[in-house]
Amino acid sequence: MFLHLGNDVSVRTRDIIAIYDYVGFFVKDNPDNKRYFARCKAEGKVWRTTASMDLVKSIVITKDRIYLSGISTLALKNRTRAIYDMGK
Repeated sequence: MFLHLGNDVSVRTRDIIAIYDYVGFFVKDNPDNKRYFARCKAEGKVWRTTASMDLVKSIVITKDRIYLSGISTLALKNRTRAIYDMGK
């Protein structure tokens, strides 16, 4: 199954490692998060699904990339729940 992240970008649900709130990912004084993000950005692995950074609400980490999505973590959670409920 696939999870839609906005602007015609979808990822396989089995490839998703984590979904974080964008502000919470950086606000907490966790230097590991900042270093990880900076390294992925330098390697060209950060993809933005919104036109403006002001619209980013969540970070979706997959095994290959980091996606910056304009869809809230709660909405993404509800979408994944709906995907898994369809399989039952």
